[in-house]
Amino acid sequence: MDESNYDEFGNYIGPELATSSEEESEVEHDVEEADSDHSEDEGPGPMAMELRVEAPQTQIVLHEDKQYYPDAEDVFGPG
Repeated sequence: MDESNYDEFGNYIGPELATSSEEESEVEHDVEEADSDHSEDEGPGPMAMELRVEAPQTQIVLHEDKQYYPDAEDVFGPG
């Protein structure tokens, strides 16, 4: 490994790496095959149910709205 191709953080800064045209054509061919495998007259397949994973809801809570500890009234009741 030639250290002159990397900066002090380990990022590659050397000359651009050559890619063969065979690799690029294989990737394009794979994408075309994946697109042609699905026809529009088919309904959603069995994998469609597995892909529907809802992301958890995230909301922003301001610092002054946060409650780290319950109030005395919440714990002991009124009075």
